[in-house]
Amino acid sequence: MSKSMKKVPQKKEPSSPPPSSGPISRQMRIYLACLFLLIFLAASLLVLAKLRQSVGDEAPVLVQLEQPSETLILEDMQVEIESTLLRGGYGSAGISAQQQGGALHWRIGAEFPPKPLVSQLSHRLQRISTQIELLGDPKQGRLSLRWKGRETHRLDFVPPEEPLPVAIPPAELALPRIAIVLDDLGRDLESARRLVALEIPVTFAVMPNTERSREVATLAHRAGREVMIHIPMEPRSYPKADPGENALFTRLSSPQIRSLFMGYLDRVPFAVGGNNHMGSRFTENVSGMTTVLQVMSEQGLYFVDSRTTSQSVARKSAAAVGVPFATRDIFLDNDRDVELIRAQLVKLVEKALKNGQALGIGHPYPETLRALEIEAPLFAAMGVQVVSASALLSRED
Repeated sequence: MSKSMKKVPQKKEPSSPPPSSGPISRQMRIYLACLFLLIFLAASLLVLAKLRQSVGDEAPVLVQLEQPSETLILEDMQVEIESTLLRGGYGSAGISAQQQGGALHWRIGAEFPPKPLVSQLSHRLQRISTQIELLGDPKQGRLSLRWKGRETHRLDFVPPEEPLPVAIPPAELALPRIAIVLDDLGRDLESARRLVALEIPVTFAVMPNTERSREVATLAHRAGREVMIHIPMEPRSYPKADPGENALFTRLSSPQIRSLFMGYLDRVPFAVGGNNHMGSRFTENVSGMTTVLQVMSEQGLYFVDSRTTSQSVARKSAAAVGVPFATRDIFLDNDRDVELIRAQLVKLVEKALKNGQALGIGHPYPETLRALEIEAPLFAAMGVQVVSASALLSRED
């Protein structure tokens, strides 16, 4: 290659230095660290402020939970009074109530209640509040209820001077009677409202361990419907068929059965009776049924045998204990079809026409409710009177 063609090396353009761990990178790290520290401090201050606010907001709520309002206390007291009067058989007595001053005064056209019934009321009131006092004066025929030293309710028992004969129209006296019990109530208010709207006095059998048991029982009572406890009992097919929470099992001791049953009473106010939910095994057990019926006798309740087994000892045990008793004649809705349920209602009427009375049991299925809505106005035309379950009770062996 000639000298004239010799390649002359070109001068390289200076390039930007690559990022390094030099002074700029250290400044960036310091900047980011300061930024994170500021964010952390701001977040901490915000959390502390919310904690202070929550403590200030929650303190009054805790006080309210520990101290129920006066309105709730008075409502619960009234529920227990009415429920006790029903269990004591005062439902048919002339009862009137009016507000006088700061107290509700009741006038009951009957004898002063026996000591066990007064003790039951006192015990149940203490569960509401330990500040409730029940003062009884049998000579004056008066019960006085006080809360925090102030009289809130007064019950004056004034027996009529002469027993008044009950006038029953001859035509009504001659009519055969049917009772319709709807089981499994207490899960919702919609079905309860539809039953209340019927023109017939359907008896409400309310499950004690359901979300709406107390509301449904109260709704039924306010509408003049009879309330029963639908007592969950062990079936033969357990555990395939589950009677539900806090059910009665044959393996339970007598004190355990008593304790569970008293819990049912707390959750189903205004109950005047009870019938078995499932219970094909339990109602065959003499010991278990005797305990249940003894408690029911003490509480002034009657028992209806749903007859989920032909080997039930309920009738015999009720006779031995002295509990008023009735038994199911027809299941209305084993088939959930409106027309088939209507046919079962006709069978119930026919049985009453033949035997003088009959008791049917159904459930709050949409099909059953619809069938009852259709048939309710027609029972009188079919020659029967619809009554509450207690109207069909007996004490016979």
